[in-house]
Amino acid sequence: MQSATVIGIANLVYVIPTQTIFIELTPTELMGRVVSFRSSLVFGSMMAAMAASGLLAELWPVGLVIAAFGGLTALAGVIGALLPAVRNPR
Repeated sequence: MQSATVIGIANLVYVIPTQTIFIELTPTELMGRVVSFRSSLVFGSMMAAMAASGLLAELWPVGLVIAAFGGLTALAGVIGALLPAVRNPR
């Protein structure tokens, strides 16, 4: 199986549940505002990560930079899972 296929399937496993939870928890009257704010955060974070990783890849091997950002992402997920407000949103 090609790596793009594996990545695509893994992305679906993540995106479908998170979008479902997002839609279930967001009040209908606030959906537009919340989607706009969420999109701004996501795309702003992606832009900052690309800029930082580009600069860091000039100093260290690319694999190390990717692994470090992956570890940071995993750490953020673990911290989020440990927070009661994230685990029990209602």
